This record gives sequence, C-alpha cells and structure tokens, in this order.
Amino acid sequence: RCFKALYSALRPGFEHLNWNSLGISAFIEQCVKAIQDFNGVVSRMKQSLLQIEKKISLISDVQLVDIGLFEQSSKIMRIEDLCRKIEDSRALRTAKMVDEYHAVVPLLGKIESVLVQSETQCHPVLKELYTYVEMQIYHALVNSIVCACHQLKNILQLKKSSPNQLRFE
Repeated sequence: RCFKALYSALRPGFEHLNWNSLGISAFIEQCVKAIQDFNGVVSRMKQSLLQIEKKISLISDVQLVDIGLFEQSSKIMRIEDLCRKIEDSRALRTAKMVDEYHAVVPLLGKIESVLVQSETQCHPVLKELYTYVEMQIYHALVNSIVCACHQLKNILQLKKSSPNQLRFE
C-alpha cells in the first residue's frame, strides 16, 4: 500500500507533467505528503526490526550454564546435586529465552500488517524476512549452547589451586 501510494503520487511527474504545467504545485504537495507517509512507514519498520534484533541479541547472550554458581562452593558436591543445580538454572534461563522468542512474533506481525495489510504471519512477500529472522534466532541459540558447553567444561575443570575448589563425590 505505501509503495503504491508513493508510486501513484510520483507517476504523473514521469508521464505528463513538466515544470511549466499548471498543476505542478499540487503535484509537489502530493509528492511531499506521499514521501512523508512512506518515511513514517520506513521509520516504524526500522523500529520493529531494531526491537527484533535486540530480542535476538538477548537470546544469544543468555548463559545457560553459570560457572559463578560453582566457583564459590567450598563443599564436596555430589554429581546428582551438580546436575540438578545446572538443570534448574538452565530451565529458568531457557524460559527467559522462550519469552524473548515469543516477543519476536508480534513484531514480525506488525511489519507484515504495515507492508502488506495482512496478519497471516506467513505472507509470501515477507518470506525472505522470516527466513532471515529464523536464521538469526537459530544462530543465537547455537551461540548460547556453545557457550553453555564451554561453561560446563570449565565447571568440570575447576583447578585445585583455588581454595574454593569444586569437588565431586
């Protein structure tokens, strides 16, 4: 709609208007209004895309395994307790990731409603945008999982030189 409105406002300038035409001032006013409307749409899209990017960044930055939970422990920990502590922490942080993911869907719907006046959340015109966002979310999840693996490795390799060494039973 916004592209069509801009095109229809600019089209007379390409076809039959010249600078000596009597309707040039009205044409310029219509063009300015159409450009302002288009600029508003672009601004709203940018804002939604920045919010989507922020949500994806928050997903990527989640630490599924927090080594800080174990660095200060000075007691001997059973493997079952270690696993339960890691799982409880992971479950809580995963829930936050899911909330951020669910917040992306309405933002994509907002873009779709502005651009194509549809709320299907699967419009073919926006297929590339949906694919791009899905890939960014996928990469954010992979990044978070890889960081969690490194953190788990670090937990299991806490050094004996530390007075608060993590010991297993």
